Amino acid sequence: MFEDTANNKYRMFSSEDAYAIWKENPTDNQDLELFNFVRPSDYKLELTATNSDGFNNKFVRYGDTNSTGTRIAYSWNIYNDEGDSSDSLSATYTISNVSSGASTTFTRWYNRSDANPNFSIYDYLQPGENVVTIECKGTTTGARNTKTFTIVLL
Repeated sequence: MFEDTANNKYRMFSSEDAYAIWKENPTDNQDLELFNFVRPSDYKLELTATNSDGFNNKFVRYGDTNSTGTRIAYSWNIYNDEGDSSDSLSATYTISNVSSGASTTFTRWYNRSDANPNFSIYDYLQPGENVVTIECKGTTTGARNTKTFTIVLL
């Protein structure tokens, strides 16, 4: 097994010889790799809510488009024991209505200068209980964190 820290993967080969050949030209020798899987990141991804409602369950009145309860607002930081990383972030947002089963998913990418996402998801909500999931991942470090909460639109 080979630990590929550059691509954040463990790679498995049938022998040392197969690995040596693959290492010379991975693109042309892809068939020598038996399988690979994502290795745990050496980094941590911290998400901190920056609005008063945080990542808590909340109730919002229908039509109250300016409610802080419908805003996604957080800061993020990727770090390890040696300090902060300059990594960028991909964040996938999923808003699912429990009663209708309707779901909307979209992804946004942030670099270090965009470390404080803040936007409304009111237009994605439907009356009733809506489950909001934010799945974040460092684009090069592989650090991950997920937050899930409920917004009930009354």
